[in-house]
Amino acid sequence: MFPEPVANLDPSQSPEVLQISNAYPNPFRDQLSIKAEIEAGEYELKVFNIKGQCVHEHRAWGKGTLDLSWNGLDAKGRRLPTGIYLLQLKTGARYSTRKVLKY
Repeated sequence: MFPEPVANLDPSQSPEVLQISNAYPNPFRDQLSIKAEIEAGEYELKVFNIKGQCVHEHRAWGKGTLDLSWNGLDAKGRRLPTGIYLLQLKTGARYSTRKVLKY
């Protein structure tokens, strides 16, 4: 009835590990802790407001479990208003997104 599952045994074709495993506290007021899992390489964390505008960006290199934080400020150091924000972690062509609420 269902097709046979397909397994990819070639490790060079395996997908990268990329996941925002936790963002807490959520909702947050002034400080958000972000835990993420990535393979070795450059990563980019962007924060978008509900209008889709990038309000904060962080780029660095890392591997394994990342412990990041965001202070709720925009790229110019201004306090952002209460609202819904999207965290987007990106490495290469892969990305992971998490919704958070700032109060």
